[in-house]
Amino acid sequence: MAPCRISIGNLAWVVRCTERSHSARTFAFLHPKALAAGKRQWAPLGGGAMLTDVGRQHLEKTFGATCFERENEENPYDLRCIIDDSYVNNLFAHYEQPHSAYEHPPTLDIMHELFEVKWPGVRPLLPLERKDGITSLYSHTARQALANVKTDTSERAKTIPTHRLFRIFDLRMGAELYDMLFSHPMSGNLTASELNTTLGGSVPGHRHNGDVIQNNFFLS
Repeated sequence: MAPCRISIGNLAWVVRCTERSHSARTFAFLHPKALAAGKRQWAPLGGGAMLTDVGRQHLEKTFGATCFERENEENPYDLRCIIDDSYVNNLFAHYEQPHSAYEHPPTLDIMHELFEVKWPGVRPLLPLERKDGITSLYSHTARQALANVKTDTSERAKTIPTHRLFRIFDLRMGAELYDMLFSHPMSGNLTASELNTTLGGSVPGHRHNGDVIQNNFFLS
């Protein structure tokens, strides 16, 4: 038995146009913080599941969880913490889908990144006033291959192995928003061959032009 870091996230990988068949595309955007540091790193929409106080207490009592993480002092604690590795499978089975009593709405980060994240001199991915034009649907759950601590693209996972479970959402929108999203200068579509370069999420991947793909992208 040994301590390990776990992370459960809600991500949007696939975007579909409701007016076009065969329109499903794997969406990625250039991570603003990485870009500001001079790195072209492609990321999925979304982030860690955000815990209510009841949810955090449940993890502490049931799984002995410690060292909860948060984006900043104003945000709730994420479902990122340290547990004994003997609890990983049971915890992931319990949290395979969001629990409304234990977590905040699962698409909060996804919608924030779609409508509110900005780059210097560049508009958000989509206009906030069109937020009602997006439908998010739960698709499936995917477990990431255990990433090497020295190669993980997450700064928080540099010193301890991280076991990750992702709830994957599909985004549906009309043709106008779909075209607007994929024409944004910070957006892109990842191919299957590019996704395969992360080896199930165990290492950072790369695009055909050499740009880095975060290892929380993988074929599932």
